[in-house]
Amino acid sequence: MHRRELGIITSNDVPSEPADRRQGKDVVIGNDCWIGTPAVIPPGVELGPNISVGAGSVVIHSFPRGKFLIAGSPDHAIKSL
Repeated sequence: MHRRELGIITSNDVPSEPADRRQGKDVVIGNDCWIGTPAVIPPGVELGPNISVGAGSVVIHSFPRGKFLIAGSPDHAIKSL
């Protein structure tokens, strides 16, 4: 059996200085969202209500309004729902 995990990241390392941490930012996920695993959502991203995220997507943009299916790495809106 495969275990797949969702990555919601609120803080990250500085690539050139792994011991240093960047300032954390909230990740906001609205009501009635569906997120396929193993999607990754980094700091500062906002997903409004009724957003669907395709499995394996890397969500780097915010989608605060509307009903969308987003997917890809990096993400893009596939279609309006």
